[in-house]
Amino acid sequence: SQGIIENEGIVIDSKSGTSGAGRDPTQKLLFSECGDGLSAYGLINHRHTSEIEQIASLISGNDIELLFTPHLIPMTRGMHSTIYGRLRDPGLTSSDCQILLDNFYRNHSNIKVLPVDTYPSTKWVNNTNEIHISVKVDNRNGRIIILSVIDNLLKGQSGQAIQNLNIMSGFSMDDGLELTNNFP
Repeated sequence: SQGIIENEGIVIDSKSGTSGAGRDPTQKLLFSECGDGLSAYGLINHRHTSEIEQIASLISGNDIELLFTPHLIPMTRGMHSTIYGRLRDPGLTSSDCQILLDNFYRNHSNIKVLPVDTYPSTKWVNNTNEIHISVKVDNRNGRIIILSVIDNLLKGQSGQAIQNLNIMSGFSMDDGLELTNNFP
């Protein structure tokens, strides 16, 4: 929303646990097929690309077209996304961008902006409605890298449904979603 990233050339590279593909027993979800491996799916026309572009365009006030590539990894739940963009001002630092993210999300208790050089793991958000975000700037080439992790089951459809119900009912958005992680 600060207009710090160019509208062109945004790339989202996501790794999703198998639960993101649903519960239908398909060959690609068998452990013998996806275990010990990594594979891309839904290239170019993934069903979530238009949703991501719609929200990015709404927030930025510009028409955003981006490249979204999801990958299937052999874990049940979780999603790790690495987002690349070109900075409008290549003089911005990782700390500058971390402060901007912190300010943008300061009123969202389920969004945690991590300190610079702390890179999130999906284990940190398992069984929660949280998203952890980290940012790093590559000053050599003027690019920004944003890392985010969610539990794609809880922060996915089910968490969104509860948040929407709460908003429609006049409750705090996060009521019933203040869950803690069991990661040591």
